[in-house]
Amino acid sequence: MRYINKEYGFAFRPPYYDKFYEEKNSGLPITGENFPGRFCLGVGYDYEALNGAMLVGRNGSMWGVRAEYFDGNKWLLSGDFSHRLGASTANTADGSFAHFTSGPLSVKWARNNESSLVFKVSAHRRLRVRVVFYPVQGISGELSIEGAKVLGRSPHLGIIPGTLNLTDHSAVFEGRYLVICDSEPRREYFFAYGYSKPSAGYNGPGGEAVMEFVISKRQPAVHFYAVVGDEALVSEDPPRRDKMQKQIETAELRYGVNKTFGTGVLGEPCERMLNSILWSRVYYPYLMAVLYAPARTKLSKHFDIRGLEENCSAILGSMAGLDIAAGQLYYTLEDKIMSLLAVWLVYARSTDKSGILTLFETLSSLYPPDENLVVSEDPDKNEVAYKWDDSPLKEANRSPMYSLDMSCLKLLALDILERICRNSGLEQAGAYALARKKLAAHINEKLWDERRDIYANRYVMGQWGASVGATGFYPLICGAVEESGRLYKLLNTLTDPKRFWTLFPVPTLSADDPQFGKKGKPNNNGQRKPPFLDYRGSVVPYVNFLIYQGLVRYGLDELAGVLAEKSAKLWAENASDNVENYSLYRPAGARFKNPEFISSGFNMLAMIGVCELIDLEYFRPDFNTGTIRFGTFVEGSHSLTNIKLLGRSYSIDVSDDATVLLIDGAEAFRGEGGRFVVRNFLETETGFTFLIDAHALITLKLTSILPKQPVRYFLIAPAGKSAVTAERGTVAVEKIKDNR
Repeated sequence: MRYINKEYGFAFRPPYYDKFYEEKNSGLPITGENFPGRFCLGVGYDYEALNGAMLVGRNGSMWGVRAEYFDGNKWLLSGDFSHRLGASTANTADGSFAHFTSGPLSVKWARNNESSLVFKVSAHRRLRVRVVFYPVQGISGELSIEGAKVLGRSPHLGIIPGTLNLTDHSAVFEGRYLVICDSEPRREYFFAYGYSKPSAGYNGPGGEAVMEFVISKRQPAVHFYAVVGDEALVSEDPPRRDKMQKQIETAELRYGVNKTFGTGVLGEPCERMLNSILWSRVYYPYLMAVLYAPARTKLSKHFDIRGLEENCSAILGSMAGLDIAAGQLYYTLEDKIMSLLAVWLVYARSTDKSGILTLFETLSSLYPPDENLVVSEDPDKNEVAYKWDDSPLKEANRSPMYSLDMSCLKLLALDILERICRNSGLEQAGAYALARKKLAAHINEKLWDERRDIYANRYVMGQWGASVGATGFYPLICGAVEESGRLYKLLNTLTDPKRFWTLFPVPTLSADDPQFGKKGKPNNNGQRKPPFLDYRGSVVPYVNFLIYQGLVRYGLDELAGVLAEKSAKLWAENASDNVENYSLYRPAGARFKNPEFISSGFNMLAMIGVCELIDLEYFRPDFNTGTIRFGTFVEGSHSLTNIKLLGRSYSIDVSDDATVLLIDGAEAFRGEGGRFVVRNFLETETGFTFLIDAHALITLKLTSILPKQPVRYFLIAPAGKSAVTAERGTVAVEKIKDNR
């Protein structure tokens, strides 16, 4: 066996360098746990081939197939497609169908079974295309081509994953090895078959097998079959062409019926957002897992992980499918910004929450029930405005400073861990509850600035930080704001157009700050980064997602709607059909088109719009889960179709006159007469309970879905806030006094 070092360390540590190579003939014993143990197939899973598919065998062999075309000057390769995706490019969460388009090229893929797939390559004009079969990542694999047949074989590829530790700046892998089991007599095989004779077939320079075709009226499409497995499997006859064509058509039809999409300012970004995140899925060979790679065009052969962006991707991915999103969390728990929120939001969407307990031991060790504020004692103020390099919030004063953002995120972690304990019956619930209450009191006592009516960073000695930013609203998401008068003042600050309530989502720095929009400090080489991009007024998607969820937590539905509308509009104005979008925006709403700032994980501005129409209730005071909220006060017509929550499919249509909710395709809720928002909506076998906040008198029609014999309820909800119970054939509407 050959043990090849695949660590990816830090600067001045040899594996950090691309040219580093270390191989030895002995190492840890290889067992079944060192192989995937199952087939893994997916379109776009090879990070270097957005225009292709990847087939991974049970024993680790990795094979790719990609489609390319000649544009009249050159062959367009994989890297050319990341910014040339067509509007009809689509993918599914379960991997059953994908449609890749770029220019005149169209490729439709369908999964045939657990180990094989079929696909069709076509074009809307005469076009030279080639289909390339190859061993992925330079892994040793032999390919031969004869006519329209490709045969490959590879040794078993074992993985020793080692350990992964996230630091403030990068990930450090130790003890990670690729093991080539070339001494094993058994091998894995790859077989591909083209149903049309190629105009040319040959072996490429990288061990590839290539078939060339000319798409024309005479030959409008070419079809293929590809499979990975043992020698007996790949020697079987491929499926008949007509059966394969029918399978692709059926998969495409099923996708069209079940796809998630929307309309209106809030709903329209949904389909492109989900496609973006689905096309970011990449197979990480050294983890033997598929992850959402936030920046696939920048991903290196080291398969590095940063944490923050992967957690944002997990939250986004949970809207498409829970398996990958939940699996991704195991590698990102040390991220100090979004890890706990990602865990809570991902598992809240699932009916099976048992997996959250497998993460609890690690989470509780990272966040023990400690009541103390986070203090930044280093001169660079690392914990203040954490990961906001060169932010004006990081002041040059060397004195220790309380960190507002990290203290609030710590409080959010304690809050979520208490919820996990209470919902799972863990005895630590009391300790987390006590620590949460005391930390919230410290935040209110030490970090509320009466002069500026906002929470702010403060030196331990007592003086306030000179600048305030979007972190001043983090106490909303963690539930720290306990006094209604203080909440009122904080909201006045948030909605001040001269400070934070601009035409765009909330900026990282108050607009009246002298550093707003200024260039950052020069680095050691005297160079300055572009203005706004070092958190001097930039708009950051995940920051606005935190603030939006905070507004929702406090029942501030109208303000949440305004922020959702701003976020969805900004995303739509800057989005393209590319896989990746920009993680930072200028204060005036424009993107800065620099590859450093693109990431699929920051589609969260679009997600805010989707969550505004329908989402779960994540932070109920009674710690219960399983209820939803829907509706919006945002003007105009908006809709979403096939949103998956708690194992059910929801569709919602909102207009100025009516809001209609469908559950699993059947109408369950209709409200007419004006705009309203529904909170804590729960359907049981006996009926419905919910809260409603309406601008006018609303006529409601409810139809139970769960019982075998549906029961219909008709009632009137008055303007304002009301609690509604419709159970066992009776209805009760109770007016709620708004103490704000």
